[in-house]
Amino acid sequence: MSLYWVGAIIVGLTAVLFARLGDQCADLRTRLVIWHPWALLVLAPSGFAFITWMTQTCFKGAQGSGIPQTIATLHMGNYDVIDRILTLKISAGKIILTCFGLICGASIGREGPSVQIGATIMHVFSRLLGQSNIVSKRSMILAGGAAGMAAAFNTPLAGGSFAVLVIKASAGLPGSVGRLAKRRPIMFSALCGLLTALIGLVSKGSTYGTGYAQAKAIFAGTDHYPASFFILKYLSMLISYCSGIPGGMFAPSLAIGAGIGGWIEQFLPHTTPGAVVLLGTVAYFCGVAQSPLTATIIVMEICDDQQVTLALLATAFLAFGVSRIICPKPLYIVLADRFLQTMDKPVVLSKSAPKKRDSASRENLLS
Repeated sequence: MSLYWVGAIIVGLTAVLFARLGDQCADLRTRLVIWHPWALLVLAPSGFAFITWMTQTCFKGAQGSGIPQTIATLHMGNYDVIDRILTLKISAGKIILTCFGLICGASIGREGPSVQIGATIMHVFSRLLGQSNIVSKRSMILAGGAAGMAAAFNTPLAGGSFAVLVIKASAGLPGSVGRLAKRRPIMFSALCGLLTALIGLVSKGSTYGTGYAQAKAIFAGTDHYPASFFILKYLSMLISYCSGIPGGMFAPSLAIGAGIGGWIEQFLPHTTPGAVVLLGTVAYFCGVAQSPLTATIIVMEICDDQQVTLALLATAFLAFGVSRIICPKPLYIVLADRFLQTMDKPVVLSKSAPKKRDSASRENLLS
């Protein structure tokens, strides 16, 4: 039992360390932009290319969010493959490359990587305990992923369309762009970095990084952003994902949702401005993740006001319904399936648990 507690403590400490490193990297990027606004036009392309090269050579499996990889391991029966996905080396690479991506201005978050890191730590402890029961092993992975998410957070229409675009991008980009991404992934990543830097230059730096600072300012009412903010942040987030570098989508989604709510509130003068921002945030976030309870709890913790819980829940479930119409399959489930297809060896999915339990496990990971 003591090993369980040790593992949980290590997950929490790692997530906190990751958060502090991410904040320091964001501060460094801000100083670079202040030093010279065009500095990222050089740093972003070269940095994206370097991160992609490191992902393909030293840290294979560290690309992307981390949530699809974790979900995939929950439905695998071949633990040799799981041992190759949930490794401390990949987790270390996830932390290093995500932090470097934040320095380079990528529109990414640390929450998705934190899920994979937490799942990895608990999986390692599961092996140390010599567990052979499949249910116990899966429970450890699920608990680690949930702990990583909780520690990372300290705690509809646009979101549905974003999910559709990401799903299509995960299957391969069309035309000459897709051919370039397959044949010359490092060059393609560099171009994505250049586009990210150009968008950041146009937005005066507001689209760089996680978006936490902008979201907090919008929630507090201390800063107001035009519609161009959430549009450019949307594009920057999509480009960052397409580049293939490690990084999550949760924090940028919250910033985009807050931006949409902050923009809409000016057209609703007879409502409480802060409430409109919160509802916009939960709607967009739920549109992306299709997890109403997760969206409600996260936004409720951000605002620290339980009185808006029912309004947030209603908005989240409405956004969930709209998102399902546009994007019938949940984003992270589709990405998990695509991840399984990219494995070097065929994966034998476990048939020991019924489908209903599999669906519950997926929702529990996000909730």
